[in-house]
Amino acid sequence: GHVGRSMDEPERWLLQTEWDTVGAYRRGLSSYDVKVRAVPVMYHAIDEPTAYEALVEAGPTGLVDRLSDRAG
Repeated sequence: GHVGRSMDEPERWLLQTEWDTVGAYRRGLSSYDVKVRAVPVMYHAIDEPTAYEALVEAGPTGLVDRLSDRAG
């Protein structure tokens, strides 16, 4: 998964997950904790094209923080 910030509008954030298969996606989102905690967040999603920079990335070895390319 990734957490990113919009390059155009810094107050907009991206939470992205990647799944190996549709079945893995469905199993991952079917647990009670996900339905209670994640689904309400997903209701605020906005479907629009923009560019995001990845600031935190989750992988098999854990979380990796990345510095922003935006000017301070």
